[in-house]
Amino acid sequence: LSCCLTGLVAPIAFADGCPDKEIATETLKMKKAEDSEKAGKLKEAFNAARTVAWECLGNDAGKRREALMRRVGRTLGDQEEKQGRLKEAFDWYQAAGLEADADRAMLKHANAKPDDTNAVSHAIEHFKRRNNEARVKEMRGIAARNVDKWLTAEEKAFAARKESRDELGKARDWVYYAG
Repeated sequence: LSCCLTGLVAPIAFADGCPDKEIATETLKMKKAEDSEKAGKLKEAFNAARTVAWECLGNDAGKRREALMRRVGRTLGDQEEKQGRLKEAFDWYQAAGLEADADRAMLKHANAKPDDTNAVSHAIEHFKRRNNEARVKEMRGIAARNVDKWLTAEEKAFAARKESRDELGKARDWVYYAG
């Protein structure tokens, strides 16, 4: 009975669990990604590869897709990094699964912008997700130095009988990240 029911539920033209039409579509997507890479259209290649449902094409296609995304992601990340766009470099590395490169770019980004709460807070969150306590501690140290800096600025403003709420607010923002 189960053999008969299986025949009624699943179409006959399946390979690796995907209909032939879907296999053909995914094959074309993979070819487009590879052709785009060869043509130097790296963002197009990466985005095309990202959409390939390699499960329909098998492990070899999955390995080719992953290798293409890593190559292209590294190239695009390196280009962004050389231009000083460290957040963008991080995004490419992470999307390509290049964790060590992503960590390095995030660390450089936070160190290049130690006064930017967004840069430091994103670094803290990233390194927490990566279970890298040493880097989290390092980023919290940057935040603690900013707390000290803003409290010193507040003291000076208060001593000069000026409004010092902005300085206190900035110190408060950094206290949260200093832990």
